[in-house]
Amino acid sequence: MILLCTLIAFALAAQQAASITGRVVDDRGTPLAGASVVVAGGPAPAVHPVLTTDDGSFSIAGLEPAVYTITVAKAGFPVIEHGQTSQGSRGVPIRLTAGQKLDLPLRLPRGAAISGRMIDDSGNPAVGQRLAVARTGQTGWRVLTLVHMTTTAAGDFRIWGLPAGTYRVAAVSRNVLNDAVLSAESTSVTLSPGDEREGVVLRAAAPVKSSSVTLVPVGGTPEQLRYPRTELRRPGEERAPISFGRRNPDGSITFDNVAAGSYRAMISAGPLWGFSDITVDGEHAATISIPMAPGRRVQGRVTFDGTAPPPARVSVHLIAADLNGIVTGEIGTMSQVTRDGTFTLTGVPPGHFVLRIVGGAPDATWSLAAATHDDRDIVDAPLAIGEADLTGVLVTLTDRKTSVRGTVRFASGAPANERFVVFYPADASQRTRNSRRVDAAVTNIDGEYELKGLPAGRYAIAVLDEMDREALRTPDALAKLTPIAFATLTLGETTTHTIVVR
Repeated sequence: MILLCTLIAFALAAQQAASITGRVVDDRGTPLAGASVVVAGGPAPAVHPVLTTDDGSFSIAGLEPAVYTITVAKAGFPVIEHGQTSQGSRGVPIRLTAGQKLDLPLRLPRGAAISGRMIDDSGNPAVGQRLAVARTGQTGWRVLTLVHMTTTAAGDFRIWGLPAGTYRVAAVSRNVLNDAVLSAESTSVTLSPGDEREGVVLRAAAPVKSSSVTLVPVGGTPEQLRYPRTELRRPGEERAPISFGRRNPDGSITFDNVAAGSYRAMISAGPLWGFSDITVDGEHAATISIPMAPGRRVQGRVTFDGTAPPPARVSVHLIAADLNGIVTGEIGTMSQVTRDGTFTLTGVPPGHFVLRIVGGAPDATWSLAAATHDDRDIVDAPLAIGEADLTGVLVTLTDRKTSVRGTVRFASGAPANERFVVFYPADASQRTRNSRRVDAAVTNIDGEYELKGLPAGRYAIAVLDEMDREALRTPDALAKLTPIAFATLTLGETTTHTIVVR
């Protein structure tokens, strides 16, 4: 009896199982043998790999009803996901039903290649150079790959397996960042599938001179300066290329092999901050004194506009609103709010900041509604910290939720799944760095999306095939987006918005 029940169970499972068969061809329709097809999703083991046969065919059986993604790879070809509209975009998942037998032809475009010679200023072959390659995206240029290579004795190079697209290629010095690949000195190349772009001539990057830089903190007690944080940052950069110096017995900090150029040197130690702009000539060791001074004090009060119980713990955070101050990115200062609703931020350096709440995630009960100083908004407009302390900052949290949901569809009515839906301010003046008014969601298999926690206001909507989330933090990237719709969100309400794309 047990055996009979087991056999019946296996038979029913076999009837419920789905399967995918198909054939992998290149962009010319030529079958590809030995390509790897990986179906991922469903219950464990959740990954089902298979290799194509000589005629490019494949078959995967025994799949549970579920949503799956399909990835195709082969040496010398770009890796793609089923349904990708461009390299860098997300693939389109499929939903298998019980007993479904899906026949799915897959296309794997041939990889393209760039080859040529690298020469020095005298026209001689350049050996052992580093090559950087960047590809265009919908929010601008971005580094796709960095190739560490040693050219042949003739200075030859070849980069292969590239997806179709437009690229910039440049030689990059070993002791500088990859800025050269985005500069005017780079070479632009447009490739189609299978293209072999030959004869590209690159001029080797000139060796960059370097020297040591020693920072000497002036002011503060030995105890305060016991654990300093130091960095050298180029103008306009968010992350410091050099942030670990060698501590000397006299308390100074030395950075070795600093490439010639202009930098902002920064030292922070507890409540003390100091900075100085310096120029490194790459030939002479530089020593510079950094006057240390206490940061400013920012005091205020938090109030709660709602009916839910106030949170047991909440903190106020100031983060940099631009790249011109001592602090950049999300590094800033933080203070926990006391039981009476007051907070005090200490050691705040000069610069421009926006105020945020730690723990104010979109799904949290309480979120930031407003913050003002002298009746001026400091949530969406930067707060300037100068020579004086600030008091009287008023912060309001709300438990009313603002959300927007909807679907993205093609004109045919079919769902546009795995697309990035970006909401950003319709008013360009609100497109500040680290803006809380910018968010994105990815549509699911049915083209549905949902965003929670955006402030009330008027928004532009863009739909992208691919997206660099980091780039959306900058006003320049937002300016490159093309809105296809607009929506007005109201505090405490859920808005439904359907978007039609081509």
